[in-house]
Amino acid sequence: VVDVVAAARRAVANAAARRLMLADLEDLALTVVGNADRLVDVFEHLVQNAQDATPDDGRVHVALRRSGDRALIDVSDT
Repeated sequence: VVDVVAAARRAVANAAARRLMLADLEDLALTVVGNADRLVDVFEHLVQNAQDATPDDGRVHVALRRSGDRALIDVSDT
């Protein structure tokens, strides 16, 4: 069982060293069955894609929230 919020926070922390990051990660009790490292890798890949598409003075924003029994992650960039 993997804590989705912890995985997203880990990915954001790793990516923040490369570019300004804004994160809106609610404190949720949200878990999935899977591999924590692989989930972090997926989140990091999404964030890296946004960072690559963002100018040097741009920002990347990551938001995670619950909708019913689902986790919704939104990665946006300028």
